[in-house]
Amino acid sequence: MSEAPLEFRARRFRLRLRKLRFSLLSDGRKRAAYLRRHHLLAGIGADVYYHATNLPADPALVELGSNIVVASDVTFICHDRLDLVFRNLPQVDAESQRKVYGCIRVLDNVFIGTGALILPGVTIGPNAIIAAGAVVTRDVASGTVAGGNPARAIGSFASTLARRQQWLAEHPDERHPADYWRLFEPGPQ
Repeated sequence: MSEAPLEFRARRFRLRLRKLRFSLLSDGRKRAAYLRRHHLLAGIGADVYYHATNLPADPALVELGSNIVVASDVTFICHDRLDLVFRNLPQVDAESQRKVYGCIRVLDNVFIGTGALILPGVTIGPNAIIAAGAVVTRDVASGTVAGGNPARAIGSFASTLARRQQWLAEHPDERHPADYWRLFEPGPQ
């Protein structure tokens, strides 16, 4: 096997270094700004919160629209490696022995829950919610809440928004999450 040219190895090293720096950032807005500043994704819109600490293996194949939230442990997979298995099978033609890539597009106003897995060639949204742990194998239509393995429509964006607005109206004095810790502090005895 021939050694990769120095230029290729240097580019790969710089990308790995950027991925390491990216993973050390403490906030989703800072991560989004880093992605934007270093042009690591195919595109990234305004008001993106990228909480996941891992970058896609092929970040240039991922495009994020505006008003996006990517929760922790979300994984974007832009290629498969079935070619490594298929190449050793005698009945497989040469075309089936190549690596397959696919772009991932996340359109505007999308929330992707913790631990979701987004597979190659998928477009999500606009106005969509991906449930935690979902495995997205195909496009998610506009206005859809999708969940499960494989992900399928389990609700609508509009009804989820309406339920959230109703809950907030019914609980106007709801505390900020940081205030809940005060409930556990010992009081005067």
